[in-house]
Amino acid sequence: SGERFSCSRRRWTLAPEYTIREFRPVDAGNFPEFAALGIDKMTVPMPAFTACCGYEPIACAGIVPVRPGIGEAWAMFRQPMNGHRIYLARAVRDGLEQLFAQGQFRRIQAIITVGRPDLIRWMAFLGFEREGTLRAYGIHGDDCLMYARIRES
Repeated sequence: SGERFSCSRRRWTLAPEYTIREFRPVDAGNFPEFAALGIDKMTVPMPAFTACCGYEPIACAGIVPVRPGIGEAWAMFRQPMNGHRIYLARAVRDGLEQLFAQGQFRRIQAIITVGRPDLIRWMAFLGFEREGTLRAYGIHGDDCLMYARIRES
């Protein structure tokens, strides 16, 4: 909750206060994707987390265990992002590091839609590598890309 001085505007601006907490079912109400995808907010697999700016949820993400040592990442973001991208990218990267350090996962994979260069950059920043194309895999039959990150030994 520090402050920073903006020289160009010659005024004080408050830096946003961000927090990460465990996902709560009530958080799903802030993300229409839950209902659109038919996800039961009461059965969201753990680990799952919510990022807040002040008291307002701005993103939620988690890992669905696929089998021992392997998880599939998911994330939902409030739109528009309004300058939260850098914070969220760093928070997710740090969270992945912690999950790998805890030893629960040796592989975390993520599936993104083809034609989203912003998500491709996001995957690269998080340390994921592209593994291949999943033809007609998306909800509407669109192609998707499989990315994975492997825990370093």
